[in-house]
Amino acid sequence: MQYFATTYVVQENEWDAVKSKVVKSKAWSHLESPDRMNFNINSEYNRIYRMVENALANNPNLNFSQLKAQIKGERNLTFDFYELAQEIIDRYRSNNSFGTYDKCMSYVRKLKQFAQRLDIHTVDLNFINKYEDYLRNGPKYELRKNSIKNSPNTIHSNLKFIRQVMNEAVNRDLISNSENPFSKKVLVTAKNEALKTAFEKLTPGRQKAYCMHFNDAKQTKTRLDRIEKYTDRILKGKGIMDCVCGLSKRMPTCDGSHKQLKQ
Repeated sequence: MQYFATTYVVQENEWDAVKSKVVKSKAWSHLESPDRMNFNINSEYNRIYRMVENALANNPNLNFSQLKAQIKGERNLTFDFYELAQEIIDRYRSNNSFGTYDKCMSYVRKLKQFAQRLDIHTVDLNFINKYEDYLRNGPKYELRKNSIKNSPNTIHSNLKFIRQVMNEAVNRDLISNSENPFSKKVLVTAKNEALKTAFEKLTPGRQKAYCMHFNDAKQTKTRLDRIEKYTDRILKGKGIMDCVCGLSKRMPTCDGSHKQLKQ
């Protein structure tokens, strides 16, 4: 079975599967009441249902992927990045995570100095790279005189928050995973500057293969474990499928000859 997302996200204990509606939990962190959220979900469901009916009436042969692409094209022409970011930030405040709340608010203020208005679809890889340069070099992109340069760890923290917002957009079906710039970009800290430099020296194809493998992980720990596993390989300038033992007969690609070393 395949689904359309309504862009609403609730916890498992906040959903009554029998009655198909939202119920209030003890740790309720949403800005809207359950009744208001149920009303909005039902309205969105009815709207999507009408859009599906109209699309199939015009072309009964549409498959699910084509239908989803057409519906997404009608639903998601624009979506404010800061609106989604604020929803995430407000959850920290509701959970009494005031330190994280303050940090995220500072990330948004800094981003607004670079782009006062920001649509979720304009946050592409080119935008992320320009913002990273802005954070690193300040005056090169800064219009104000009191700009300061940021440390690598500060840059990492700011980009990490943007990644969190973009991942939320993917989860809500506002954008596809291929539209998420962080499916093509790996964030590094100051400790990994050598890794960043080595990664940037790889061919575009090798970079893409690593990014696909890293970002395919569902859990953050799994993603970090994968990066750790391949760090030495990247530092040596090797791709994920390249030979590192020197025994391959199909250099530079691995052909499994390294298995002889284990026998």
